[in-house]
Amino acid sequence: MAEGFRGLTEGSLAHAMNRRRTPACVPTSTAPWRGRAFALATVLAVLGAWQIRSAAALEGAANVPPNAAPYPRAPAKSVLQPAGLPPSPAQHFAHVVESDALTAEASGAQQAYFQTDTNEGLTLPDLHERLKKVEANQGKASAADSKKKQGFDHNIFGRIQADSATFSQDPANKRQLGDIPNGVDFRRVRMGIQGKGYDVWSYRLEVDFVQADAQTKQRPRITDCYGELHELPWLGTLRLGQFREPFSIERITSANDLTFIERGLPQAFNPARKLGGMFYDHSQNEQWYWWNGIFAQNSTDFGEQFGNAGRYAVVNRLVWLPWYDLPSGGRYLWQLGAAYTYQRVADQTRKFSSTPEVSMQFNANSVIPSFVNTGNILMNDYQISHVETSAVFGSLSFQAEYYGTFVNQVAGPQIFLHGAYAYVSYFLTGENRVYDRNQGLYVATKPYSDFFRVRGNRGVAMGPGAWEVAARVSTLNLSDRNIQGGQLTDLTFGVNWYLNFQTKLMFNYIHAFLNQQNTASNADVLVTRAQVVW
Repeated sequence: MAEGFRGLTEGSLAHAMNRRRTPACVPTSTAPWRGRAFALATVLAVLGAWQIRSAAALEGAANVPPNAAPYPRAPAKSVLQPAGLPPSPAQHFAHVVESDALTAEASGAQQAYFQTDTNEGLTLPDLHERLKKVEANQGKASAADSKKKQGFDHNIFGRIQADSATFSQDPANKRQLGDIPNGVDFRRVRMGIQGKGYDVWSYRLEVDFVQADAQTKQRPRITDCYGELHELPWLGTLRLGQFREPFSIERITSANDLTFIERGLPQAFNPARKLGGMFYDHSQNEQWYWWNGIFAQNSTDFGEQFGNAGRYAVVNRLVWLPWYDLPSGGRYLWQLGAAYTYQRVADQTRKFSSTPEVSMQFNANSVIPSFVNTGNILMNDYQISHVETSAVFGSLSFQAEYYGTFVNQVAGPQIFLHGAYAYVSYFLTGENRVYDRNQGLYVATKPYSDFFRVRGNRGVAMGPGAWEVAARVSTLNLSDRNIQGGQLTDLTFGVNWYLNFQTKLMFNYIHAFLNQQNTASNADVLVTRAQVVW
């Protein structure tokens, strides 16, 4: 049959080619038949080639022993095709549906068919049993997750920060402030516990064993103690308790994650931790962030405030993140923010003061005198306006803030005090500052390589950790009208060595320019810090 088809095909092709070579003098009435004859010849050629291939396949399959087939045999009762060829997808699907192999007892032929490398040679009953075990394990895991959501997950955390400071003063500075001693101390030693539970609840409790309460001079003191309710419609998250008033980017950034050992000089205006409540949230695209809170204006670190005068504080903060490079994970961004607070003092005294960005205490009292100090001011209230910006360009980052404070005195004119800072930092090892888009603040940087030094067969291997250099200029003016607290400007140069995600060494050199009562003086301070967090 194959030879017959081959001859028919070759004859048709020759006849078609002869028709194509007919001279142009052939009458035009025969031209339409040329295309039809060529199309017919093509169809016959394709059919002939298909028949030849099928005949060859049948002859080859007849010579292969049954036990040497490289593919699983089709079920014996299949008569839809010649023996020896694998079943077509349609035949295989029809057979599986007909036998219902997943629910009924499978035959020996069916089990042999499914014993392939994909299921490790298991039979259908074995696969059935394995599937039951997987479903049972998934059910147990779901039950455990449901039970877990009914309670709180707790996490213990803490930090240790040990500082040293060495002073060098010119004669004018010594006359103004006295001889400032060198020293070492623990800046912070804190332990806490925090947790989340029931899908929408969280809490945080932290205690400081070193820094005393500013009013009572008692220690240990409570730093954070609050609970939160999340996912409230229109309001976001409600926080109640004692916590830091949400005012500036540097203030709400944890002391663990600061670029310098201490915050800038305008820290003198920042509201402290108080007892109160706050709503905060962010937009769905994580470009806008807002915080709105009301606090007891003069509560201690133990949440205590008494009186009938109605002393309170209102704080509002807004942040815009116009640029955040998502593909790079935030290695490039730009952030803008503003804040406002109204502090109702109600005929009490308050003061603003600052040291040159260094803190040392002995027996709960500072051993470093305030370089600038307004003294106690009897006031009705004061208001602070604040603007900020920060940017990250890979390993390079920039941050700046400005504070303006209006004070309404009880028996004096309104005064205006102000301060600002700006700094730039750069990671020599390629890392970058990390911005948390969920919270709207900067968090810890993780080194690309932790610091290590080990000896192996090929010598000493070493990991560098992360290295960062930074420079800052900071200024504070506490003089206006009848209040002459002085002006202070600091130039600070810093080097940070991140040994790993939890350990950091910091070195700051500070040159302080002091102008107090029209007398200028200078001081130099070398400050170091060793920090461990967990």
